[in-house]
Amino acid sequence: MSAEAKEKFIEEQKTVSGTDWNYVLCCSSPWVVEFEIERKDEHSVMITYLTQTSEPRYYKSVEVISFREENGRAVVDEYETVLEDEEVREAE
Repeated sequence: MSAEAKEKFIEEQKTVSGTDWNYVLCCSSPWVVEFEIERKDEHSVMITYLTQTSEPRYYKSVEVISFREENGRAVVDEYETVLEDEEVREAE
């Protein structure tokens, strides 16, 4: 991650966990069943996730991730959740 993206991520973690935070990316449910990556332009992609719970119920989430080159490597520059856990009828 770029320094800016890392700072944004840490602030989000503090919102979830308080000042005594740690890296928490989610929980055990729902879990990713499948995903699709679509290139938006030269520096960004859109990832669509299909997730499932044990009930089973299915959800769709979408995020956009932008990259930039830093020290000869591609790093995450920005990220945005466009859609989070929209329930869908069944797996596509």
